[in-house]
Amino acid sequence: MRKLMILVFAAAVLVAFTTPAFAQSQWSFYGSARMWTAWANTSQEAFGTSLIGASASSWDEDAGLTWQLQDNSRIGAKVAAGNIGGTFEYGNNPGVYAPGVASTPTVFEATRVRLIFGTWNFGAGTLLVGQDYTPLFFPISDQCGLIGGDCGMIFWGTMYTGRIPQLKLIMGGFQVALLNQNAPAGKVAAVAGATAFEQDYETPEIEASYTFNLGPVALMVGGFYKTYDDIAWGATIGEKSYSIDSWAGTIAMKSAFGPFYVNAQFNYGKNIGDNGMTADLLYKTGRYIAATDSIEDATYLGGALILGFKLTDAWKFEGGIGYMKGDTDTGINSDAEQDTLFYYLQAMWSPAKNVFIVPEFGWVDYGKNDVTTAGVTTSTDLGSAWYLGIKWQINF
Repeated sequence: MRKLMILVFAAAVLVAFTTPAFAQSQWSFYGSARMWTAWANTSQEAFGTSLIGASASSWDEDAGLTWQLQDNSRIGAKVAAGNIGGTFEYGNNPGVYAPGVASTPTVFEATRVRLIFGTWNFGAGTLLVGQDYTPLFFPISDQCGLIGGDCGMIFWGTMYTGRIPQLKLIMGGFQVALLNQNAPAGKVAAVAGATAFEQDYETPEIEASYTFNLGPVALMVGGFYKTYDDIAWGATIGEKSYSIDSWAGTIAMKSAFGPFYVNAQFNYGKNIGDNGMTADLLYKTGRYIAATDSIEDATYLGGALILGFKLTDAWKFEGGIGYMKGDTDTGINSDAEQDTLFYYLQAMWSPAKNVFIVPEFGWVDYGKNDVTTAGVTTSTDLGSAWYLGIKWQINF
């Protein structure tokens, strides 16, 4: 009985000390449940590319049903206590995607915790500590498919570098962050005589942006830079180090003129895949070339244009087109390139507050893999895919 009384007393003291602090904080919980239901068709040629991640050139085209809880379904809370704030957000694990498509989220997006960060408003600006969207996050599209999860054309022409642990400074429209470096796959396994490999990071990745609000137009400019070393070691060759730089610049716009809106983005960079940036391209990362014993860069060019019309509070229509191109040297007097084209059309219906039903059609042409050696070009068709789906979303 005495032990029970001691436990009760200890619990009462704990509640007494923590309740006032908790009461001073304002908690705002939120959630969003989202389903993606779609029929998708992937051509035979697309299975033979690294975009799909399968070697099935003897297959016919693949078509099938996707009926899944989207991986960006979430529940979380925002907390405010004077000049201190915070957010946490828990998401559904990435799961089944559309037939034939094996696009993989970046390292940090594969976790259940989507967001967890604290903020300190020190007057002149705000310091953010934790996992959040990076400064280049400037969504211009409401596109849902091909794989579900509200892609927002991040696979086909818009800039997205993920939700990453970071230290971020926010001062008005200016944001700059020092980011945990996404760990890309090693590239130097083909180094002759090498038996061990590692990656060395000496600096965090840096990313910055500035957003201008010009009346009906919002304009964002920004970029990122990351560098690391791939190390190969062997008893006969010693240690060999290969430096890899990843960088990109972007300019994006969102504008509204009455019920119409026009959004656009243009991006250019090198080795964007080494930063974890998502793009359905064969050539987006630096690669080791044994013939030259060096890392060859991959150049990236991408852009998107979005047109929309808000008919009423319950109905909105949107369409967009995205383009990307990646190219790289593949050896002595040899290079390769590929470009992709994507478009979609959607109607967004909101029959009640916080309820959204979004039918959408989309199509992607993966283009051709053009490899030129000694002036002779060989082209391989990479196929295409299309989908017709509906997103179902209820926010609570």
